[in-house]
Amino acid sequence: MAESSEIEVPGDGEPPLLVDVNGGMAWITLNRPRSLNAMSIELMDRLVDILRALSRDSRIRCVGLRGAGRAFCAGGDIADIARRRVQATNAPSVGALLEDQYRTMLRHVDAVRLLHEMPKPTVAAIQGHAVGGGLALALACDFRVVTETAKLRVGFAARSLSGDFGISYLLVHTVGSAKARELLMLDPTIDGVEAHRIGLATRLCPDDGLAEAAAGLTGELAGGPTIALGRIKDNVLAAETLGFQQVLVTESANQRVCANTGDAAESGAALAARRAPSFTGR
Repeated sequence: MAESSEIEVPGDGEPPLLVDVNGGMAWITLNRPRSLNAMSIELMDRLVDILRALSRDSRIRCVGLRGAGRAFCAGGDIADIARRRVQATNAPSVGALLEDQYRTMLRHVDAVRLLHEMPKPTVAAIQGHAVGGGLALALACDFRVVTETAKLRVGFAARSLSGDFGISYLLVHTVGSAKARELLMLDPTIDGVEAHRIGLATRLCPDDGLAEAAAGLTGELAGGPTIALGRIKDNVLAAETLGFQQVLVTESANQRVCANTGDAAESGAALAARRAPSFTGR
């Protein structure tokens, strides 16, 4: 990790997550390339902890999520799923075991909530497979940079599952109810070009251009007025779930906060001097 001694990824051997902090930008890399970065229990435990730390750290102005190797994330870890089924078969108290598994799931889904709600921009850089819960992690981010040959798929219906990690909410609010039903129930695999066409991807890039395209977007966001961007996210979240009157109240409160920031003052000074503003995120 660069410049990030305050953020630790504990454990021995090759860690399932890598965190690189450079200035105000933090990149989280899902680091299980041999399993296409499948979401093991250890990976998800650490991802939640890291996202919580980055969300609270005022020095971090943008958070990126990417996968090591040839995929973004292939979804749930097959070995973990099989192990849980064996445990359920052999457990003396199936009810207690299922309750424990349910609590683990509730902890892990906090990752998508944090990506979706933290008061700073989040970006997913997607190559190869983004499936199931992995696709949900990408959809929870504010922006998605996708390569042309990426393979995006919901994947739950094919396994006789209804889906989790907020996949139904995120799809409905990204592409609309009708398209969400198609992606959830017919379960097609779509490439990056189609993902961009239907609005799942923010930016499309060649297969060899992902790092450059993602760096361009995250650099722009990390150099922006972070408090205002976080309050814009809050307004959008309110608009997704609240009535118009409540949204008006939320916007007014957030606007009052933003108007009293150093970045707002800098914006006014830059406008008067006819120069580009230099935001500090404060």
